[in-house]
Amino acid sequence: MLRVESNCPPASLAEADALPRPRFLLQQVHLLYRSRFWTWFAIMLPTTLLADVVLLWADRQAKTIFKGVPLFEILHHRDKVVEVYLLRFGSFFAAWFLGCFALATIASVVNRLEGESEVAA
Repeated sequence: MLRVESNCPPASLAEADALPRPRFLLQQVHLLYRSRFWTWFAIMLPTTLLADVVLLWADRQAKTIFKGVPLFEILHHRDKVVEVYLLRFGSFFAAWFLGCFALATIASVVNRLEGESEVAA
């Protein structure tokens, strides 16, 4: 497995004022992504599937709520409209939260924090 530390030398004080090297940084990021692809895929797959299930469930619930209301009378049923809006936005928030959780897990894998003590974290 490719280690980033071996490819990325630490910056000295003389290099601190030097111009940034975006090509070098992009190459390092690309190498890191390629070396950790299957690890990240294994993290993202369950969270993505769970977010899909949440969004599909919310969509079906919204359709079930609106099924008994005629289209031209929808303004008279404001409680149902508010319920559907809360359901949809709640499902979007849940999917967003799962994505944040997956990205945080990926960041901890990259920093190798999952195997170290709490003091290092």
